[in-house]
Amino acid sequence: MSSMRECLVTINNDSTVEVNSVNQYIGEHTATLLVIALNDELKYKGIRYYTLSFCMGSDNVNQYRIKYSSDTITDKSPYGYAEGGKIYFALPKSLTLCSTLSIQVEAHCTDANENVIRTFKSPVFEISFNRSIEGEETILPENSFGIIEEMRKALIFINGFSQEIEEIRTKLEDINGSVDEIEALIDESGVLE
Repeated sequence: MSSMRECLVTINNDSTVEVNSVNQYIGEHTATLLVIALNDELKYKGIRYYTLSFCMGSDNVNQYRIKYSSDTITDKSPYGYAEGGKIYFALPKSLTLCSTLSIQVEAHCTDANENVIRTFKSPVFEISFNRSIEGEETILPENSFGIIEEMRKALIFINGFSQEIEEIRTKLEDINGSVDEIEALIDESGVLE
C-alpha cells in the first residue's frame, strides 16, 4: 500500500483531530491511504478490534471492522489493518463518491467470549475530495474523424455564406435602387444558385 497517496490523521490526547490531507479525488479506488495515528485512549491495552465508520451524507453510513491485537495483526482486511498505534485504510471507490467524507474511529474491548465490554470513540472528522470528471469509456466509430472533418468544412462554408449575405446587405443599404438593380446584384453574387 506504500505507492498510494497518504492522508495522515492524528487523533490527539485532548480529542482534537489534525487532518493533513492530500489531493484525493472523487471516484478514486484505493488511491489514497488513510493513516490514522491513535491517541492513548484508542490504543488502550484491551482493544480487540476497531470499527471505522464513514458517513457520506445524512443517512449513508458504512462501517469496516479491523481486528487488532497489541502483539500481532490478527486480520488484514483487503482495505486496512491496525499496527503500531495506527490504522491504515485504503479508501475504496464506494467511499470516494462525495466531496466530503465524515469519519469516526471506534475501539472495542471484548471479553473471552467476544462480547463488547468497553467502547472508545474518536471525535468525528472530515476529509475532502477534489472534483473529478467521470464517465463511461466511449469508443468512436472508425470513420468518426471523417465525420468531424466534414462538420468542420460545413461550418466554414456556413460562415463564408453568412459573410456573403452581410456584404449584399451592406451594398443594398448603400444603394437605394430599384427592384431591378437589387435583383441584378443578387444574381451577380451567385448566393442563391
